[in-house]
Amino acid sequence: MRRICEEYQEGKREEAHSFASLESALRPAIEHFGALRPDEVTPSYVRDYVAKRRKAPKRRGGRNGVVIAKGKVSDKTIDNELRMLRAACAWVKKHLGWKFETPDFVLPGGAQPRKRTLSRREAATVFRELAAPATPNHLRVFVLLALLTGQRSGAIRALKWEHIDFDDGMIWFSRAKPQAPKNKRVRDMPMTDRMLAVLQETRAGVIDKAKTDAIESRHVIEFKGKPVKSLKTAWAALLKRAKIEGVRVHDLRRTAATGALNRGASMADVALYLNDSEKVTARHYAHAAPALLLDVVRRIEGMADEAEA
Repeated sequence: MRRICEEYQEGKREEAHSFASLESALRPAIEHFGALRPDEVTPSYVRDYVAKRRKAPKRRGGRNGVVIAKGKVSDKTIDNELRMLRAACAWVKKHLGWKFETPDFVLPGGAQPRKRTLSRREAATVFRELAAPATPNHLRVFVLLALLTGQRSGAIRALKWEHIDFDDGMIWFSRAKPQAPKNKRVRDMPMTDRMLAVLQETRAGVIDKAKTDAIESRHVIEFKGKPVKSLKTAWAALLKRAKIEGVRVHDLRRTAATGALNRGASMADVALYLNDSEKVTARHYAHAAPALLLDVVRRIEGMADEAEA
């Protein structure tokens, strides 16, 4: 199993944006399963792994290396580690032609998909904070693109000015992320007047700054002339000012899809917008879009109306 994980990591090394998290997720799995052949990974070994990880303390990366954090490893983390191990097996079979039966990595259960979105009030507060002087422009542009295009952070951060077509009003995400994996497909998006104005203003400001500081800018989301690798710090500062808790950058994608559904967009249209299948979109967002169910509820309510007539 160690060799499988090492080959998988080597194959994914070029995806620098995700390699660190991949390495971190596989490390405990390699320690537990590394000496075993795939056919030796029994459900009993997997259950032992789950029990062992549930007792382990959380570890987070810090400036001086890995540090111990409060609490124990969550089932969601364990779930992710086992899914990553299963993905490693699938990768070497597909790309290297290895022949073996993929072990049954029984997931621990209790790890529910994340459902956090911004409420209408929270979204309004975020938009107000985006206009505040304390918000850096790179975060302002990023959040606007995240909410209006529904694209993932990596696709937005990969955008270069050559991918923005001001003449035809298009953002070519597919050119920014040509090697996007199947489960993170990107969608080329048309620009609204608001998006066009913000990007034109940002581009003009970048050009003026480049003339002054001799900086050649290429990425749309930049800070001090360099592409932004993470927005966690700036995003956390904005949320603190807005007095909003528990919202991650990726939740902007969920907020966009949910907002569209609750304002009358069809599931098919939102699936097209997210570049997901309608089935996947319904599974992820139907629960968060009560407006879609209102017509059904009214039809059921009609039974009570008939009884009272």
